[in-house]
Amino acid sequence: INQLVVAKNFETQNNLPVMCGEWGSYKTYSDVNSRCNYAAVIKNTLDSFNIPNMMWEWDQGFSFFNGITSA
Repeated sequence: INQLVVAKNFETQNNLPVMCGEWGSYKTYSDVNSRCNYAAVIKNTLDSFNIPNMMWEWDQGFSFFNGITSA
């Protein structure tokens, strides 16, 4: 959270937009529930700071969007 505060302060002080270029998780290293929890926390936190962002899902076809889970 501290880094997001720094980013928002930079945005305000310099009148420049701040964006989180990408964030995500890799299915190979975590279970579906952990990945979903992580996605919710990151998205909600970035939204609370009004920071636009882009999520990636490494080589999985964005199953978060179409509801397909394969552990």
